[in-house]
Amino acid sequence: MLDLDASPIAGQIGWAVMDLNGQMIKSHSLKERDVSILFQMLQESTKIQDQEPLKRLTVTFPGVARFLVTRDESHVYMVQTNAA
Repeated sequence: MLDLDASPIAGQIGWAVMDLNGQMIKSHSLKERDVSILFQMLQESTKIQDQEPLKRLTVTFPGVARFLVTRDESHVYMVQTNAA
């Protein structure tokens, strides 16, 4: 499992790690509601694509925050950064 505190992304505000079913494993300063919505967006994007599972999703709210969502074989990683 990737350690998001040991290797932070530039401008990182918070992060979360989930299993592939959406169960939170670890998090830091990321709202549970945001995590739930982002996981749902990842799932819906995969259904729309109707191909190989999506590997990365970036959602930006101008002037507020950017959320990066990615996955590996066993975990989903979410990082919140400054929107700049």
